[in-house]
Amino acid sequence: MGDEFPNSTVIGVDLAPVQPERVPPNVTFVCEDFTKVDDLDYSYILRKREDRIGEGEKRKFELIFMRCLIWGIRDWEAIIEQIAQGLEEGGMMVLIEPGEMPFSVFEGEGSVGEATLLWWRTLRECMAARGAHPDAPAHLAEMVGRNPKLHLILAKRLDCPIGDWAGDEDLKMAGRYLLRDCLLALETTKPLFLLFGYSEGWIQALHKNCRIEWADSRRRAWIPSRMVVARRKKAS
Repeated sequence: MGDEFPNSTVIGVDLAPVQPERVPPNVTFVCEDFTKVDDLDYSYILRKREDRIGEGEKRKFELIFMRCLIWGIRDWEAIIEQIAQGLEEGGMMVLIEPGEMPFSVFEGEGSVGEATLLWWRTLRECMAARGAHPDAPAHLAEMVGRNPKLHLILAKRLDCPIGDWAGDEDLKMAGRYLLRDCLLALETTKPLFLLFGYSEGWIQALHKNCRIEWADSRRRAWIPSRMVVARRKKAS
């Protein structure tokens, strides 16, 4: 985004300190739990990093993009309202969240991979036990549509490959990013598995087998996600 729109200000927010250091000059990363921010405006977020904007000045966002946060959100309606409040009039919200189990068109033994399915099921069970909602992505459009500040523009399912096995170049690129995200998710979800009593050795063996399955392009594995796009309504 920073490269594509050099005259814009791009802010990335993540709870984990995994942000890249080499970024365009118009890009800022902040380590923050956005679910605990009462008033989502970028003056607040920038003040976390540097004093660019005066304390009393508030500036809303033209675009808020959120993806792959299904693991930690307990109250989706509240998050959608928070995003709506953070958008300027006419501003756009884009949500992309993985939902259903991974699938595969590979007909061999294990199909998408037994380790992949075991990891996914275990993750969903741990999420639910912690109060998160693994089935929420299937209902995002409905929840966005109920918000009086937002106008729903698009709701669709996206099938993204794991890895670069797809023939289409755009899907190849998306698949590389998803594979990177999946590998990162193995590590970021490890503390959750430990919390629920899974042993270090069991987790390491599961991770090893997942990596093997994801490296096997014959499986042609993919994950369905839900994409929702909406705009902040203008005042009548």
